[in-house]
Amino acid sequence: MSTTWGYIQLITAIVLLLMFVGCASEYTRKEVTILPHMSEEQVLALLGSPDQIHRANEADGGNSIESNLYAWIYYDPYRVIFYENGTVTHSARSNS
Repeated sequence: MSTTWGYIQLITAIVLLLMFVGCASEYTRKEVTILPHMSEEQVLALLGSPDQIHRANEADGGNSIESNLYAWIYYDPYRVIFYENGTVTHSARSNS
């Protein structure tokens, strides 16, 4: 019986530690400002890997550098941040 109780305590401690680490990482996330004149490499350096970034093109089909950098959407596990012309238009939280 004491072995079972020990396993329960160990599992509880691991779960609490994982919850703490998850909460701590949420508070260390940072939001950055993207300026219209920045290159794609500069934006990638600020936000992270390319698979975290989706670039939305402007109505002209994205033929110019300015339109390619017009809107950026940054995804992380808890937040979607929409940028347009270097400012955050809105930030949406997600539980999934």
